[in-house]
Amino acid sequence: LLAMKARLEAEMSSSETIDAPSAFSESARDPEIKAILERQRAELWARQASLATEESVLLKQIAGLEESIRGYQAQVQSTKQRIALFAEELKDKNSLLGQQLVRKSDVLALRRSEASLGGELGEYLGRIADSKERIAQANEKIAQLHSTALRDAIKELRETEADLDDVEEQIRAAQDVVDRVDVRSPVRGIVVKKNFHTPGGVVSPGAVILELLPIGEERIIEAHMNPKDISHVSVGQEALVRLSALNQRITPMVGASVIYVSADALASQVQVKTETQPDSDTRREFYVVRVRLDQDDILRRMPEFIPTPGMPADVYIKTGERTFFEYMMKPVFDSFSRAFRET
Repeated sequence: LLAMKARLEAEMSSSETIDAPSAFSESARDPEIKAILERQRAELWARQASLATEESVLLKQIAGLEESIRGYQAQVQSTKQRIALFAEELKDKNSLLGQQLVRKSDVLALRRSEASLGGELGEYLGRIADSKERIAQANEKIAQLHSTALRDAIKELRETEADLDDVEEQIRAAQDVVDRVDVRSPVRGIVVKKNFHTPGGVVSPGAVILELLPIGEERIIEAHMNPKDISHVSVGQEALVRLSALNQRITPMVGASVIYVSADALASQVQVKTETQPDSDTRREFYVVRVRLDQDDILRRMPEFIPTPGMPADVYIKTGERTFFEYMMKPVFDSFSRAFRET
């Protein structure tokens, strides 16, 4: 269709060559593409040759008619000269007839010859007019040939462009199907969980196909903070993270920083088992705190470490510095601040 469109555009511009579509640039040496272009070139030349043949026939007719006109014009000129001579001779004999020096029959014969020449002149002039009319008709046929060829090319081009639009839409739909055959992640990572295992299975719209652990991305840990300690925590504070799932004896703590503190406390139901109430639920409130692990610190301390989503960790947030004495005496100072007050 692309090659056909290029051929039709060449027909409309009366070009003798077809410019290969840009879509063929990468496959110009493909034998099949070459064959398609050659077929379209052959059709272009065949149509142009047919049009040129029809035009040539009409041009030859025009040339013959123009030659006939020149011959008729020469006859007209000769006839006019003969008529002029007859008129002069008739004038002289008319004067002699008045003197009775010539016979009347001779004068009448001259008049008959003069009238006959007038008829010949009219016939020649009529033939000239007829030839000119036929030339005009031939020129009109030539113009009509070009107009019909152009109109047919435009009509075929529109149909071809409509077919191209349909094909391109089909290609886009097919390409979309092909693209969705391969599932591509927007980032590099490690697959940690797959939800579909059956070959040829159907994935519902919006369904989670798998869970991916990004490689080279930031490691974020979400922690739950006791509401009474939240006043000491803010974004930007330093923290230390201990990955409690690993061997505590050989696993170092990793540096981190606080990047998020929830605006309000959240609540969850925690199941607590006791001797009197084995399945009782307890409401527990907490603030959500997120910390970002220091990538350089992880690479320096644990170069082979690969975190797994859901891995438990303990987060220690640095809220300030105190001496050992201040640390030991804080409960005493707190009890004094509450002493001697009525509640």
